[in-house]
Parts: sequence; structure tokens; C-alpha cells
Amino acid sequence: MDQPAALNSLPRELLLDIFSRFPVKTLCRLRSVCKRWLHLLTSDSEFTTTYHHIHKLNPLLLFTKNLPSEIDLISHYCMDGTPQSKFTTNFEGKVISILTCHGILCLVCSSKIFLCDPITKRSFSLSSSYFRSTVSIAFGYAPLRDEFKIIHFYEVEKFDNYHYGAVRESVCQILSRSSRDLWSQNSSTSSSSSVDWKFMGKCQFDVLSRKSNVYVDGFIYWFIAEKKFNPECIRILSFDVEKENFGVVCFPRIYSNRSVECMGLLEMKETLCLIDRLPWETIMDIWMLEDGHKGLWNKKHSIDLVRIDHHNVKILGYVSSLQGHNEGEILMKIGSQSLVYYDMEKNEFRTMNIDDGDEAGSQEYELQLLVKRNYLV
Repeated sequence: MDQPAALNSLPRELLLDIFSRFPVKTLCRLRSVCKRWLHLLTSDSEFTTTYHHIHKLNPLLLFTKNLPSEIDLISHYCMDGTPQSKFTTNFEGKVISILTCHGILCLVCSSKIFLCDPITKRSFSLSSSYFRSTVSIAFGYAPLRDEFKIIHFYEVEKFDNYHYGAVRESVCQILSRSSRDLWSQNSSTSSSSSVDWKFMGKCQFDVLSRKSNVYVDGFIYWFIAEKKFNPECIRILSFDVEKENFGVVCFPRIYSNRSVECMGLLEMKETLCLIDRLPWETIMDIWMLEDGHKGLWNKKHSIDLVRIDHHNVKILGYVSSLQGHNEGEILMKIGSQSLVYYDMEKNEFRTMNIDDGDEAGSQEYELQLLVKRNYLV
């Protein structure tokens, strides 16, 4: 009996135990061995749940470096600072922004969007004639449908008969892509034409493009409105990725006099959080949403930043129980590269060191985001 046949004759439980020890890149290759392995690695919910439980506490740090000829170099590091992998984008135009959802990257360029798996380095390009008039782009995942979705807000010019002139209005379109078909083309970089986009109509709200959106447990959230918060008219726009419905979330009443510039959105423990801090303030408040329909918020943490360089602080994400702590830790970026963890249980900071001998230790690299791979695709 040859070796592949011998492995295939193993009991299902033993075979899944073996698969659970492989990295994602290896599992992607094993799918093509036989139909049984393909089914176990893509359709067996027990294996998927077990694999996620084992590997979800291993997020990656993503660094980028600008190269000549409109090419970007992307490097990944484990949470302990050891290098994981790197690749060049070699896409059409420079990468303007990078989004992530369940370990898949959404690289936004001036005329195209690329979905990319940083581990297997497979990519998928998306085109639209409206990318050059983009207002905001968001990236999310619908677990019941097993689909990744891109929500694209953009502006169109129309003639206003009342004012007898051209006006611009914001509209929205959505593209859905099944995780099973995400890399279905034979080539390493497949593409999708503009006919795949679903038009959602005119936007009833003004999305703040300068503020980042966030994906939280099947929903995507944006800031809407300008200037100072008014509880009667200022909201957070929500989008149910599963049902493709928009909604609104109220702010805490205490923020009626706070500027939008001091606010940020964050996912923590699969809950939407509101960050309140101006650049010169030493206290960072974190509010957690308890009931989106009623607009009930709870101030969960107040972090004193006076012990670190607090003038250029950005929260990259929440890491659950990285060292066995009940509350977990918050990873913060200081400047372009320095990293610190904030232990929410002990209220202490600790520094994360990237080896200065590695390329990511040079000033040419910039830390972009924390990539959490919670799903196997």
C-alpha cells in the first residue's frame, strides 16, 4: 500500500488531529490530494471549529515598505517578534489602504482592490469604474453565508433641475465572494469584473471617510456626520453583513460636546468599542456597546498613557489571553514602529521588541495593522 492510500485509510478523528497541527498554507495544498481530504478541510464543521480554537491566538503583525515602480513589500511577524513571511504586491498602483477580516487582506489601490491571503500569497483582483471616486471602503465576512463582502461608498455626479447645475451624491455598492470560490481561478491572481457588484442605492448618511471603519462579529461600523456630536443627529452607521441591512447606533449621551476627531472605533472581545482621546490627552477611555438598539454603553477602561510617549498612539487591536490573562491585552503602536502591550487586568505596559537585525527594524518599514486569522479559507 502506498503512503497516500495509507494516510487516507486512517480513522477520521486521527486524520483530523493530524491536520490540526499543520499551518494554513499546508492545509491549502492538502485540499487537492483527494476528495475526502477536500471535504474534511472545507466542509467538516468540527474540524474547522477545532482548528480555529487552536490557532486563533496566533495573530500576525503586518509591516509595509514602499518600493520603486509602484510596488509595496509586505512582511509578517509573529507576536513574539519572529519573522513569518514577506511578499511584494506587484499590483497596479500603490496600495492606498489595507483592511483585514479573518486573516484575509483587502488592499485598496487607486483603480482596483485586491483580496490577498498573506500566508498562501494567493490574490484576487476586483475592478469597478467608480473606484476613482471612492468615499469609503469596508471589508467584512458573513459566517452563515460563508461570504466575504466589500462595501464601497462612492460619489456620482447628477444634474439638479431645481438648482440647475451638477451636484454630487454618495451611493453604495456591494460585492460578495464565497470563501470557497475566493481563489477559484487557476492563476495566482484572478479577477472579477464590475458586473459582480450589487447596487444598493443612494446613501442617506454622510460617511466620514477620514475615520476608520471596523468589522465586529458580522457587522461593519462607520462614523457618520461632521463637527461636534449631537445626540439628536449624530450616529454610528452599522451594516449587517449577513442581511445586508443598514442601521444606526446612538452615542453615549456624555459625548454631546466632544469632537469627532477624538473618537475611534475598535473591536474588542467581539464587541464594538468607542475610543475617546485627543492627541494631547493622557487618558484614553474605552466604552463597550452593551445594547445597540437602545444605545447603552459602558465605560470599561480608562488607560493612563502618561508612562509612555502618548503623543502618537494608535490601538492596533485586542489580543485575548496572550499570556493567560483573563482580560487580555491591547496592542498599541507608538510612532511608526514601536509596540507596547497594555495589560487590562494589571494596568501595566510592556514593550514588544522586533529584532533590530531584521528588515522590519529599519525605518523604511511601517507597522500597519494586526491580522487575526479566525477562519480557515
